[in-house]
Amino acid sequence: MLYKPPRRPLKHQFTHQVTNQVPPLEKVNLYETDLALQ
Repeated sequence: MLYKPPRRPLKHQFTHQVTNQVPPLEKVNLYETDLALQ
């Protein structure tokens, strides 16, 4: 059996960019806008 040294973790793991996210909900009161929560 061959000896394999342990692998070192990568410092930077770049996979892909996510560009299809909606903007964050800022200054929105979800309690006031959702009738089921009231």
